[in-house]
Amino acid sequence: MRRILLLLLVLLSFNFSGYAQEAEEVTDKQPERFYTGKNELKVNAFYLLLGFPELSYERVLDEESALGLSVAFSVDEVFGIDFMAIPYYRVYFGDKPASGFFVEGNAAIYGGDYYEYSYYEDYYYEETVTNEVGAGLGLAVGAKFMTESGWVFEVFGGAGRNFLSPDEIDPVYPRLGLTVGRRF
Repeated sequence: MRRILLLLLVLLSFNFSGYAQEAEEVTDKQPERFYTGKNELKVNAFYLLLGFPELSYERVLDEESALGLSVAFSVDEVFGIDFMAIPYYRVYFGDKPASGFFVEGNAAIYGGDYYEYSYYEDYYYEETVTNEVGAGLGLAVGAKFMTESGWVFEVFGGAGRNFLSPDEIDPVYPRLGLTVGRRF
């Protein structure tokens, strides 16, 4: 009888220890909290409403930095600029990978029409239009918000200084945005 009781106790102890090990393994595995894609495609809704659509591609380098390229062209005459290409580098200060508050350094190549007016007697004037290209460096600050499924929303603002031909076209270029996109 003692042998049977001893055998039952041993079997029950193995049974309980087996359940305890399974519970530990399940608690060790935690689901991933945030989407961890490295590429983003975005559209700037603010510029789109103004008639200056801007599309952006961003590549996440690590949890705190990313490289990107924004390309915009004018449908309506906005800012006196016909086209704009802006490569940029961002440093992020958020909890999620490549999101939260950021500081951006950018370089721009942009072109637009330059109007020159020559005035004569009796209010007669002559208008000359030339296409000019500008290039410069700038800064922007903003914030990126990201959902767990990979949707991103950005708000940013900044400006840059034209160093190529500041006498012919605007010496300053804008860097403004309300962008919506997806990380994949």
